[in-house]
Amino acid sequence: MSESVSTNPYASPVVPENPRAIQRARVATRMRIPATCLLVAAVLHLLFMMLLAKTAFQYQPTIVTDIGAYYTAIFVLYGLVQSFQIFGAIRMWQLRSLRIARAAALIAGIPFLASGMWLGVPLGIWAAIVLFMPSTAKEFDFQAGRGEFAAEVDL
Repeated sequence: MSESVSTNPYASPVVPENPRAIQRARVATRMRIPATCLLVAAVLHLLFMMLLAKTAFQYQPTIVTDIGAYYTAIFVLYGLVQSFQIFGAIRMWQLRSLRIARAAALIAGIPFLASGMWLGVPLGIWAAIVLFMPSTAKEFDFQAGRGEFAAEVDL
């Protein structure tokens, strides 16, 4: 025997399901795991590169030749790439800036630019697959105010 809200004042109110909220929760859940993994991998790789740069210049302080400039250029390039991946992962987490999130995921999938070769490439591919799903793109568009809510869900 089920009791209605009017006969039981202590029962939780029945809230009608909102398909918009359900879709947003599904997309957000789908995006948060690869975004978090990319963020952690990029931060760890950036810290590792900073430690490596400090160590390289600490033990080789007299390198002011072309090799020193080469190492400096590589460290700066990796720092910029990792910073962009961190920014893209944060945007992915917030469901904002689909282009930046996709670019960061695709860069993470490139060997030698990824956050730790064996970790970053699979994470970048996983994030790119999730970002190129139609429902994910629609959710990003809706968040930006450019799209309408679509009830279809792809799993």
